[in-house]
Amino acid sequence: MREVIRPGVVLLLTAVIAALSLSLMREATKDRIAQNAIDARNAAMGEVLPAAERFGDIIDVVNAGSVTAYSEGFAADTLCGYTVTVVVQGYGGAMELLVGIRTDGGACAIDGLRVINHSETPGLGANAKEQGFLSQYENKTGALSVTKSPSPGANEIQAITAATITTKAVTSAVNDALAFTSGLQAGGAQ
Repeated sequence: MREVIRPGVVLLLTAVIAALSLSLMREATKDRIAQNAIDARNAAMGEVLPAAERFGDIIDVVNAGSVTAYSEGFAADTLCGYTVTVVVQGYGGAMELLVGIRTDGGACAIDGLRVINHSETPGLGANAKEQGFLSQYENKTGALSVTKSPSPGANEIQAITAATITTKAVTSAVNDALAFTSGLQAGGAQ
């Protein structure tokens, strides 16, 4: 009987010590993890709206379709644009994007775009996070559409080969961000 109880007690004590160690480690690092997330978010906002010298608070949005949050960007205390967080359904699951939109003279134009999270197929839909694909959206205004043509028009985005669903999801996210920002510019309640 002793041969069974002793290993069980040792295993139980090992599990308890491991659980306590993990709990203490999590508690000790949670503030740093939260700060790293804030720093990463601020860096991403600066990438998609580089003209902004500072950003306002991130405002969560309810009942705005795929738009979940936004922040105002300021250059010399003048509103220069917005960063808009959008979550859409891609081929492999939810995709979270951050869209930077300039508001030069009241007109809304895409300044930058970054895929924050995705679960798209590696080598296909995952290419949506590559700068070569994302740069197609820069300086675009108005509703965008997806094309498979090698020569896209002014408001067309060339689809990623074998990843049309992902391309359509990203384009939908950008269109939603543009529409949302146009509503903010028009003074609409969001």
